[in-house]
Amino acid sequence: MSWMKSGTHKCTIKDANFQKIGQKGTEAIVVEFENEAGETIKWTGFLTEKAAEKTWNKLAEMGFNDDNPFKNTDGSIFYKANHFSVKSFEIIVEDEPAYNDPSKTYAKVKWINVPRGNNFNKAAPTTVTPPLNIKNSLAAARARMGVKKVENPGTGDNDPLPF
Repeated sequence: MSWMKSGTHKCTIKDANFQKIGQKGTEAIVVEFENEAGETIKWTGFLTEKAAEKTWNKLAEMGFNDDNPFKNTDGSIFYKANHFSVKSFEIIVEDEPAYNDPSKTYAKVKWINVPRGNNFNKAAPTTVTPPLNIKNSLAAARARMGVKKVENPGTGDNDPLPF
């Protein structure tokens, strides 16, 4: 497995995980994309008061269905590609300077483009407030974005393990 380089890539979702990131334990969802060459990159959607609305909107636009998550041995939850109804994305990856050493760069997902053939209509934004409530926040994002919920993706009991 190798990491994606800067440029435009046609991708699918490999998996998604809810995580607490950094010293402050900021809640976020991390979505891993994979291109046709098998290269991967992760996009982090933060669930802070300022960023949550954009994150939920993007997840709703990507067709995210939070039903029947899987649980890791540590109790954290994760989702597989079948939890997203949109199967193909175009992502734009750009190099950004590293925070601790601006002379070094790292690849970062700058844009996630979803095919627009699904009669997507963006509604006026509303405020999403903590605490983290996946079902309600995602339902509100779907309503704002005019995106229908895809029915139950299945429990995954017959799916192979992700590792």
